[in-house]
Amino acid sequence: MRGQTPPGGAGLVSFAQNAMDAGHEAHIAQRLEYGMQLLIADGRFDQLFHQFYDALIDKVGMRKRRIFRLENPLLSPQTPLSNRAYWFDPFDLPR
Repeated sequence: MRGQTPPGGAGLVSFAQNAMDAGHEAHIAQRLEYGMQLLIADGRFDQLFHQFYDALIDKVGMRKRRIFRLENPLLSPQTPLSNRAYWFDPFDLPR
C-alpha cells in the first residue's frame, strides 16, 4: 500500500481538469458520478477505500478520538448528507 496511488488520486484530478478545459464538464461530472455510484453499489468503493486507508486510520487512532459534528450553513441544499455511503464515519469501521 505504501507507494501506491489511491484510487481517484492525481490521475483522476488531472483527467477531470483536462475535460473541464475542453468544455465537457457536465458530461464528465455525470460519468464520474455514475461510476462512483456503481462502485458504491457493488461494494468495490469500500473495498478500495479500506485497502488503501485502513492502516492509516488505525495508526492515527480514529476510533479513540473525540468527534465534533458541526453544521455547515454554506453547504448546498443538494449535498446528499443523508446518503451514508458518501461519508466516512470511523465508528462504522470493521473491528
